[in-house]
Amino acid sequence: MPDAIITGEKRMLNPGQFYFSNNKSGFFPKLVRFFTKSKLSHCGIVFFNLGFGAETVIESTTLVQVVPFQRNYRDSKNEEYIVFELIDKTLSRQKIDLDKILIDLFKEYSGQSYGYFQLLWFVFRWFVGLFGFDISNHKNWFTQNVICSEVLFQYLKALKILVLDEKLKKFNSDTVQAQDLFDIVKSCPDIFRVVEFKGIKLNES
Repeated sequence: MPDAIITGEKRMLNPGQFYFSNNKSGFFPKLVRFFTKSKLSHCGIVFFNLGFGAETVIESTTLVQVVPFQRNYRDSKNEEYIVFELIDKTLSRQKIDLDKILIDLFKEYSGQSYGYFQLLWFVFRWFVGLFGFDISNHKNWFTQNVICSEVLFQYLKALKILVLDEKLKKFNSDTVQAQDLFDIVKSCPDIFRVVEFKGIKLNES
């Protein structure tokens, strides 16, 4: 299992950072990768660190829940990931209150069930894409419950960064997939930077 690579000085993850990941062994992640033509199967947001130093992340799996990052990602032999953060000058220039955004997201989504039926729409998006049609800005047929990319989409929108908003306009919250968001983040090197990765590199996904 490769060790995590920290860019810059070694430090704990901070609230408001976010990540994209891939589980190498699960059947469901394989389906996600196939129908999204991606090397990624999941994404989430770094939540508040607990008092004894544990880093937590908020993500949508079977439920939207808060889980430990060390156990679920760094220590897992099956998980690959890459973590991004807002560049400091972006934070100060935009006067972004990350704590409030995270608390609002938690209140909105915590405990909601995973939107399995939403995934049928992504299969349809894949199918029509074979014929050259892009329906990424259409509405999903099933809007109940939540998938992981929906939570991260709402987080990125809540930052209210003009350049980012323009790129997000192409999608709706329930029709965006992890690879879409990864491509957007990757296209904004003046706004986001990588702080840690394991198995996934910026220019390989």
